[in-house]
Amino acid sequence: MTDLLKYNPETGVLSWAKPRGGVKVGKAIGSRHAHGYLQMTFMGKKYLVHRFIWDLVHPDDKLGPGEEIDHINHVKDDNRLCNLRKVKRLGNCQNVGRSKRNTSGVTGVSFDPISQKWVAQIKCDGEYTFLGRFTNFGDAVEARKNAERELGFHENHGMPEQAGVRKEDT
Repeated sequence: MTDLLKYNPETGVLSWAKPRGGVKVGKAIGSRHAHGYLQMTFMGKKYLVHRFIWDLVHPDDKLGPGEEIDHINHVKDDNRLCNLRKVKRLGNCQNVGRSKRNTSGVTGVSFDPISQKWVAQIKCDGEYTFLGRFTNFGDAVEARKNAERELGFHENHGMPEQAGVRKEDT
């Protein structure tokens, strides 16, 4: 299998190493999946490219049941090896980009128009924890960030998609 494919860990590009079915050597593998990830078909089976790359590069540490690949910087097609990490589902949920619907600019902090206070909350392992109501926005943010640290959230959690190092930076 590895003689047919070539992976560049610095660029994150998986490409063909040998001509195959009209495909040219060096052509990048993968098309955009509905959720933004790259997908591919290899030997008649569909794969998400980042999962395929992980198993290709880590033959002794392949993905098992309940394991996922987290794109550290939230860029779903950035498959550089330094941007991929193997995690359980909970670990992946602890490094999620900020929602496009977010209006406060901070994940887990929102303004309650009834109480006229900032509300901080956090969701971990499927359960919401109320962190308090605050007059001051900064206090609500601090409560949220403290909870993220205590629960082991990744430092990029809640950052926009462009957070961290991007392809252009290499």
